[in-house]
Amino acid sequence: MEPILKGHFNNFKKVFEIVTSSTSSEEDKKKDAKAFEKFVNYVLLSLDYPDIFTADAELLDFVCIGGGYDTGIDGIGIKVNDKLVRNSDEVSQITQVNNKINIEFVFIQSKMQTKFDTSEFTTFGTGVKNFFQMVT
Repeated sequence: MEPILKGHFNNFKKVFEIVTSSTSSEEDKKKDAKAFEKFVNYVLLSLDYPDIFTADAELLDFVCIGGGYDTGIDGIGIKVNDKLVRNSDEVSQITQVNNKINIEFVFIQSKMQTKFDTSEFTTFGTGVKNFFQMVT
């Protein structure tokens, strides 16, 4: 990992009290990869909302959806009228006071390696497609 990025990642782990070991066991690599997914989700969603996770620490765990059966999607943010939401109640509150709604979906995939793997990108695309097929 590039040194500047590694420094930001290590600082993120410290701030969010994410403990990973410096050993190279398979379990430690998985923990570090999971922490990196969380870091990427934090960085990308904080671009629009710099203090969003400070005000709502549980929201970061909510947007992190990566796991064994995630079809390549490591994070998802759903914005309604520029507000990151977590459930239909929040959407209802927004729509009650606005005549117009704008919905934006942010799908995130993160990788620690420097190589681009076309099959992983295809899996991610299929996961996004499946997401929208399930909600229609």
